[in-house]
Amino acid sequence: MKRPFTRAVHAALAFAAAIACERGAAEPRVSEAEFGIFFGGQVQERDEIPFELDRARQIQGIRLAFARPLERDLVVRWELDMPGSERDAQRVVRLGEASARAGQARFEQVVPFSPGDRLGVWNVRVIVDNELVIDRAVVISAAERRR
Repeated sequence: MKRPFTRAVHAALAFAAAIACERGAAEPRVSEAEFGIFFGGQVQERDEIPFELDRARQIQGIRLAFARPLERDLVVRWELDMPGSERDAQRVVRLGEASARAGQARFEQVVPFSPGDRLGVWNVRVIVDNELVIDRAVVISAAERRR
């Protein structure tokens, strides 16, 4: 009689341990993900970003903070879905990829504007090791007039 009960208890404990391990594995790698303007050591996540080609005036990009320093290199991919030419309603997608290196606790990637980029709604997606961490729209508008 004692053995079936003991086996049941061991099975229940093994099951609970497996669930605990699975929950630990599901902990997100990325604790913070931002796309916006780099300014004063921070990232200003704005709904509207002025189109500025001069990097001395404005730099925009991606910043990721990891829950803990990376144990292995991770692939970071980004997709910028932006308006195409005035002639057609087609959208243009610009793709990028980089590696976040083992040991890093933070990753930054500058995403510069290019001459000919169109103003309007851009959709920004960032994928880290096949996990979507940023998926948002931002309006790219005419550059602000500066005094």
